[in-house]
Amino acid sequence: MSYSTKSKLAPHRALPAAGLLALATLAGCAKPPPTLLDRVDQPRMTREELRARNYDFVVRVAGYVETVAWAITQESDDIETGRAALYWAASLVPAVQSAAFRSDPAAGLIDAWALCVQQRDFFEDGLGKDVFGERQHIAVAASHDMLEAVENIAKDIGSPDYFANMKERVETWAADHPIETILLTRESTAPLTAAALGPTGGGTFAAVGNMADEVRDLSARISVYSELLPKQVRWQAALLLSAESGGVGVMQTLMDVQSLTGDLKRVTALLDSVPQMITAQRTAVMSGITAERIAVMRELANMLEATLETAHRERQALMDDFSQERIEALQELDIIAGRLTEMALEQAEMRIENTIDHFYWRAVQLLAVLAVLLAVAGFFVLRFLGGRMGTG
Repeated sequence: MSYSTKSKLAPHRALPAAGLLALATLAGCAKPPPTLLDRVDQPRMTREELRARNYDFVVRVAGYVETVAWAITQESDDIETGRAALYWAASLVPAVQSAAFRSDPAAGLIDAWALCVQQRDFFEDGLGKDVFGERQHIAVAASHDMLEAVENIAKDIGSPDYFANMKERVETWAADHPIETILLTRESTAPLTAAALGPTGGGTFAAVGNMADEVRDLSARISVYSELLPKQVRWQAALLLSAESGGVGVMQTLMDVQSLTGDLKRVTALLDSVPQMITAQRTAVMSGITAERIAVMRELANMLEATLETAHRERQALMDDFSQERIEALQELDIIAGRLTEMALEQAEMRIENTIDHFYWRAVQLLAVLAVLLAVAGFFVLRFLGGRMGTG
């Protein structure tokens, strides 16, 4: 009874505690929605670590394909082979960026993994097995190296069984969706990753967490864009030069001029779109943050209102329980007091009876002693009187 009394003497403390509980619940709910990494049994890295490795892979692929493409271009005398190498470099990096920059880093890794498998199959035994002629082995070796690099990242995510399972699924999907041109036009692996992830849900707070994660990731993406943009410009410029110097005849020259004009427009559009792209992403992110913030504040207000109402009901219930317990305690005290009074009376009665009995026996003993003394005294008196009478 003492514990419940102490807990009920300060019901006003329930309001700050309930508010803190609501804020803690809100903070705990504001997290990104589940990702493929959450489906891994005992993952060996966080989503931030995996995202960093994905971005590093993009930069490595850009540097590697640039080296290989220039090697093919320099070693080949065929202008079409050189142009194919430049198209390969100019197409691969945006494709890898599109895969690795997905909001779910594990899904981005799977998409990049599938791209590398498709690229290997395209150069090894697909429609692009003769695209580089005598230099085909260079592209095949490069595709194997890129595939090995992305698989090394996948191996570090979870157990060997997880890696084997995902490798089988990726290989199967890539075989069913082959690349058909050197421009690496391909389907997205979104259905594959969505099937592996399953239903996510998450509600408003999950969207807030996802938006915060996107904002933190935006600077890293811009850094990668800034690093790779000069490479893409160089590849486009090289395509322009190859188009300008590679044709013969009037018709071919006209075609090259049209190609030159188209390539120049693409380069100009690419350069012009970078600031707009950054501004658009920032505007979209800030708009999303504003909308989610309004939704969060509304949800928080509703939660606080519900908390206050619950606290009021609990306070009233506590006071009612306290009054009832106080009445029951007083009744118990009355019963205990009555029992104590009865016990005291019984003990007093027993003591009085013992005292009377003791006094009675003492009186009897005194009377017996007195009777003995009187008998002895009478005996001596009678004997004395008898002696006197005999003498007389």
